[in-house]
Amino acid sequence: MKHDLKDQLTFAGDKLRVQPEIIKGFFAETCDKIVSHLQSVLGQPGVRGTNTILMVGGFSESPILQAAIRDAFPECKIIIPNEAGLAVLKGAVIFGHSPKAIASRVSKFTYGIACCKTFVPGVHPESKKIINDGREDCDDCFDKHVEMGEEVEVGKEFEARSYRPSRRAQTSVGLRVHTSSDRNPTYTDDPGCRKIGELNIDVSQIASYEDRNFLVNMIYGDTELGVKAHLTKTGEVLNANFDFLG
Repeated sequence: MKHDLKDQLTFAGDKLRVQPEIIKGFFAETCDKIVSHLQSVLGQPGVRGTNTILMVGGFSESPILQAAIRDAFPECKIIIPNEAGLAVLKGAVIFGHSPKAIASRVSKFTYGIACCKTFVPGVHPESKKIINDGREDCDDCFDKHVEMGEEVEVGKEFEARSYRPSRRAQTSVGLRVHTSSDRNPTYTDDPGCRKIGELNIDVSQIASYEDRNFLVNMIYGDTELGVKAHLTKTGEVLNANFDFLG
């Protein structure tokens, strides 16, 4: 047994007794990180002045964490509901049955679509240069729709973004939808970016390539991410499906 623990651990029959300070030490780093994160969140302009903290989730039932939160935020009222460990699950069930029960949420990630942009020498890396119908494009550009930390009301439609097939011969377009832990990612393979699905759009019925420009709206804040696509010129709604397994 280590010398510095010899007075902290004792045996009583077949049981090992550990001093409370040793047990508290097991949780010290975790509690410190939670407190630090809360201080960062509460320092943001949108929530500044908050004076109530609601603790939910299984770890919220820990007296050690509760004491750490109370000590770090003495000016706040701390609420710990009965069965705090089930509160998140119950909230998810309520939200699934009644999405309007939650008026708005804060986006955990930045959402965007992978697209090609006109290649600009000296701005875009040569490794991302591709040729489409004789035109130099930059591949894998992250076109942002929803920014991380943005407050989103239920069913909110974000500003439509314009796209078109990269090549004239295309009769369908597969737009890769990505998330990012960065507010302003540049490319879809940047650190923190992840593909979550693909939006497939049928443009086979539009004869002219010039008329195949279309607009995409993301609909966020509901129980699932939604999208709409329609032609820029006529407003005609396009046949589109979202594949989250792609």
